[in-house]
Amino acid sequence: ARVGAMASGDAGDGVTPDVSFATFHRSATPLVSDDAAVEDTVSHLAAVAASIASLDAPMIERSLDFILFPVTAVMRRETEPKGDTATNPKAQARRIKTLEESLKCISTVLRRLEPGCGKPDFIADLFCDVVAVLARAGSDPSLDPSRSSDLEDLRFAAVTCASEVLRLVRPDTEHAVALTADRNLPAVGYAVSLLVQTAHLEAAAGARGSKVARAASLRTLRDLVMNTADPDVWSFFLPGIVSGLAKALHASSGSRSGEGSGPASAADDSASTEAAIEALAAIVTCVLDDGVNVGIKRRDEDGGDVRERLRRMMSGRTASNGDEKDDAGDKDEKDDDVRGPPPTGADATEAAARLKTKRTARWLRETAPRVERVLAAALTPACAHRKPFVRRASCAAATAVMRACA
Repeated sequence: ARVGAMASGDAGDGVTPDVSFATFHRSATPLVSDDAAVEDTVSHLAAVAASIASLDAPMIERSLDFILFPVTAVMRRETEPKGDTATNPKAQARRIKTLEESLKCISTVLRRLEPGCGKPDFIADLFCDVVAVLARAGSDPSLDPSRSSDLEDLRFAAVTCASEVLRLVRPDTEHAVALTADRNLPAVGYAVSLLVQTAHLEAAAGARGSKVARAASLRTLRDLVMNTADPDVWSFFLPGIVSGLAKALHASSGSRSGEGSGPASAADDSASTEAAIEALAAIVTCVLDDGVNVGIKRRDEDGGDVRERLRRMMSGRTASNGDEKDDAGDKDEKDDDVRGPPPTGADATEAAARLKTKRTARWLRETAPRVERVLAAALTPACAHRKPFVRRASCAAATAVMRACA
C-alpha cells in the first residue's frame, strides 16, 4: 500500500526518497551477489520493480544507469548461450522467464522518463542489450522451439522494451548520434533484421501468431528510423527495409479477410498494415528527401561527374579505370539484411564500414525509381483497404513522399 501511494504521488505516507532508495538497494543487491540462488532471480526482479515504483522520476533520471545496472547485469548474463539449458526444461523455462522479467522491469523504469533522459552512451548500450535478447528469443538453439508461447512472450517483451528505449531518443540529439555510432551500427542493422523477421514470423503463424507483437515490431522499426533520422546511416538499409515492409504489406493487401497473399489473419491485421505503411514512409522520406540530397542533385546537374572524368584523363588516368572506381563507391549494397550476432570492439568498427553507402548522383538515379515502383505496388492496394485508418495512413504516406521526394 505504501509503494502504491508513492507511485500515485501521495507524499503523505511518510516514505522519504532516502527510504525509497534504501528499499531499492536492498532489493537489488541479491541480483549482483555471488551467493544468490539462481532460482530466486525472478522473485528478486519482481522486488526490484516494486521498489523502483516508490522512487520519484527525478531520482530515476539522475541515477538511471545505477538503478538499471543490476537488472542489465542479469539480462546480459542470461543472454549468453548456455548449452546445458537445452537438456534441462526447468532451467530453460527459468531462463526465459528471467529474461522476460528483466525486460519488463526496464520498460517500467523507462516509461517514467521523458525523451532525452539518460546518458546517451548508456541508452545506446541498453538498446544493443535488448537487441541481443530479441536475437536469442528467435534464434538461440538452446531455447526449445516447442516452448513457442514462452518465446512469443519473450519476443514481445523485447520489442516493447526496445520501443521504450527509442522513445527517449530524438533526431539530431546526442542520443541519436550515440545510437547510430559506428560501434553500434551492426547492432542497429541486426535490430532491423530481427524486427522484420519477428513481424514475418507472427504473420506466417496465422491464427496462432500474435497481431499485437507483429504491429509492435513494425512500429518499433518505424520509431528506430524516425527517432534517429540520419540519411547517411539509413541509406545502406533502405533496400532491405523497403523490401521487408513491402512483403508485410503484400501479405495483408486484401481489403477483405483472406484476400492477402499471406495467412488469412494477416489480411485482418489492420494495425500491422498501418504500422508497415508508416515505417515505409519514414525510411523513404528520411533517405530520399530532396533537402538532404540537393547537393548531390546540384553536382549532377552542373556536370560535376564529367569534369571529374576530364581531370582524370588529363592526369593520365583512363576514363574506364575511373568509372570502375566510381562504380565501387556508387554501387548499391545488396547484402543489407544483417544476420547473425553483431560484432563488438574493433570488429564492430570494421563491420560498420561495410554498412554504409555513399549517396551519389548515380546512386540516387538508380535507387529512386526502384523505390518508387515498390511504393506504388505496396500502397495502391492499401488505399482500398476496408479500414478507414489504413486508407488514411496510405494517403498520408503518399502525400509525405510526394512532398519530400519530388
